[in-house]
Amino acid sequence: MKLKALVQKPENIVRFLKHLGEPTEPPPLAPARAPPYWQARELRHRPQPQTELFDAWAAAQAAQAGLKSASGR
Repeated sequence: MKLKALVQKPENIVRFLKHLGEPTEPPPLAPARAPPYWQARELRHRPQPQTELFDAWAAAQAAQAGLKSASGR
């Protein structure tokens, strides 16, 4: 593609586009879209750590360790 001319005046631009058979008005704006699925705030929510499960496991381990040390005396 070669640059033939630099057209700056709006009436000349319209005349040039009509000659080429191109539309002289810009296309209508599309409505805004929602963010992509992976950027949705609901999906970025991080669940809270399950501390109850860990605390129960740690208590069971401590109790088991206490039983082992008591029986080893």
